Amino acid sequence: MTGRPQYGRNYPDGEVRRRYHCQKRQTGGGCNRVSVDVRTLDREVGALVVAILSDPRHGDALVAAANDLARRRRPIADALAEARETATVMSARLGNGEISLDRYDTVMAGVDARIAKLEAELDGLDAKYDVDDSPTARTESAQAWRTHWEDAGTADKRAMIKRALRGKRLEVGPATTAGPVFDASRIRIVDKNPARPGVQDGPGAGVAGDVGTGAGDGVSAA
Repeated sequence: MTGRPQYGRNYPDGEVRRRYHCQKRQTGGGCNRVSVDVRTLDREVGALVVAILSDPRHGDALVAAANDLARRRRPIADALAEARETATVMSARLGNGEISLDRYDTVMAGVDARIAKLEAELDGLDAKYDVDDSPTARTESAQAWRTHWEDAGTADKRAMIKRALRGKRLEVGPATTAGPVFDASRIRIVDKNPARPGVQDGPGAGVAGDVGTGAGDGVSAA
């Protein structure tokens, strides 16, 4: 998705208008059918994010996700603590002269590999859930979220979108009606399944582009 400038057409504040275009690529993907004004899509995405994050049911979902994360982390964290304890014991035995360096290296090759594997599993879980279930996060009003969105930079908005979608993605379809009014039904939240053949998601310019809000046949990833 690219944010092309439309030279000769300006927004009321004088900035050159830009449009997201789902551009066909030599490497495959893209449809040349999806097109939407950059500010319009960013505004609609912002309104959707604010509505989700200010909904009390979203807070409940965050708590449930945090509890599930804790449940899934526990056995991995316990195994990691045990592996690290083994590493500590082996280092002590080597230092006390109880085992040879060769024996230490043989044992620690497996222990280090296990520690690295368990750490990667924990990092993967944390990245998947990415949950903030603090009281502040659960009780902020719609107005507070709206102000937060308006004041946020691109990175913060990306984080808010990710938090709102909770592992899903945005899908932007082709225009359904002609005229200046944007059809909000073009934006849907869908499961993050692998892209269909011939579809390639990618980042564009601006907030919506940074989360990948456009791709071939109306499919996008966040």
